[in-house]
Amino acid sequence: MIRAIVSVIAGAVAGMATIVFVEALGHVVVPVAGAPKPGDAVAMRDFLARMPVSAYGFILLAYAAGCYLGGRVAGRIAGSRASRSVWAVGALLLAVTVANFAMIPHPSWFVIAAIVIIVAATWLATRGAPAPEGT
Repeated sequence: MIRAIVSVIAGAVAGMATIVFVEALGHVVVPVAGAPKPGDAVAMRDFLARMPVSAYGFILLAYAAGCYLGGRVAGRIAGSRASRSVWAVGALLLAVTVANFAMIPHPSWFVIAAIVIIVAATWLATRGAPAPEGT
C-alpha cells in the first residue's frame, strides 16, 4: 500500500515537473507577449483568444508528456499494481487541468483536446507498465 501511494506521489510530481518544463520551453519557442496578471478572468479570456495555435500546441504537448512520463514513473515504482498507479496519476493531472479550466476560461476546442490527450497519454503509459505477477 505504501509503495502504491509513493508511486502516485512520485508520478504526479514527475508529471507536473514535466508539464512545467515543456510549457516553459514553449514560452521560449513561441513567445506570447502581454499576459495579464493572475486573477483578471476577463483579461485572461481575451489573452487566450489571441494566443496563437502553436502556443496551445506546446501546452497540449506538455500535458501529453507530463501524463506519459508521470505515469511511467508511477508504474516503475508501483510494481505489481502499476496500472492502477498510472491511472491514479493521470486522474490527478486531469483533475488539476479541469480545475484550471474552471478558473480560467479556455477555448472549447482546447478543453476537449486536452482531456483526450491526457487520457490517451495515460493509456499509453499503462502499455509499458509491468503486468501483475501471476498473469
